[in-house]
Amino acid sequence: DDDDVDDVRASYYEGGVILEDADEADEADEDAVTPPSLRAVPRSIPGLAQATRFLKIAGPVCFLNSIKVLFVASLVQAVTAISPASSAANGVMTAIYFFFAVMGDGVSQAAQTFLPPVLGSRRATGTAAMLLIAAAGLGALNAVASAGVALAMPGLFTKSAEVVAIMAECAPAMSVALLLHTASMGSEGCLLAASDMRF
Repeated sequence: DDDDVDDVRASYYEGGVILEDADEADEADEDAVTPPSLRAVPRSIPGLAQATRFLKIAGPVCFLNSIKVLFVASLVQAVTAISPASSAANGVMTAIYFFFAVMGDGVSQAAQTFLPPVLGSRRATGTAAMLLIAAAGLGALNAVASAGVALAMPGLFTKSAEVVAIMAECAPAMSVALLLHTASMGSEGCLLAASDMRF
């Protein structure tokens, strides 16, 4: 029965080889899934030319966003000083405003994307006009939709009758602001696309 013993040994050997191969495969899978270390990320300080180019692009955008942040912060501070109901209504109206204001940012980004390739050609004026007309149309849609949310669905935000009354008072001004915001963001995008920073 040496043959039986040899068969058993051979099967154990084959089983051991299979298990060893499976362990190596598991280790390879673990290595493949492991993300690279942050120590492997190259570190370098940008040169003067790279920093200047970055600041020429990002500087105006950062400046415009800083103005917006300062304006909103001063508005919140002023409204909070009036009354708690005014502060609550301002919070709701600001949330509605910024929900719809995203369309203006999209128009600005579209102008910065589609206008540069056609600058200096006859298509530039047509492209800019199309963007500004689209911005005005989106602004009108924003104005109507935001007023609809503020006037027809105040219960989504508050149960206070005083806050609802303040929201109804502010809704027309918010609608006009959104109409103008979307159009102005389109023109801002055109100016940034043309690198017209003097304006």
